[in-house]
Amino acid sequence: MALRTVTPTIRRPTLGSLRGTVDPIEPATRLGRKSDQDLYVAIDKILAGKLNNTAEVTLAVDPATTTVFSDPRILASSTVLLTPTTANAAAALATTYVTAAQGSVTITHAASVAADRTFRLAVFA
Repeated sequence: MALRTVTPTIRRPTLGSLRGTVDPIEPATRLGRKSDQDLYVAIDKILAGKLNNTAEVTLAVDPATTTVFSDPRILASSTVLLTPTTANAAAALATTYVTAAQGSVTITHAASVAADRTFRLAVFA
């Protein structure tokens, strides 16, 4: 038995066949929406490492042992990473941990009079 090669035929729907819907292939700019340029720019930024998921936080001073940082991007399931930006922040890192909740993160740390314990904070999902 001989094998037959079949080439699939792809048919583009027409406006008439969609009955009142918009042609799915029509460019977004013709539909009164922004162009796809915004999407392309966002993807380029993501590929360049510009994720818009960072912030800066300075730990509260003595007698406080917690600092609360609020941001709507934070979820209870978020991973929050701290990067010290000062020597005092680096020294505090060993006794510092993070607990995420919906809309905020609680940073638990040792009490200190150092007012410059500043961290860069990155939030992932």
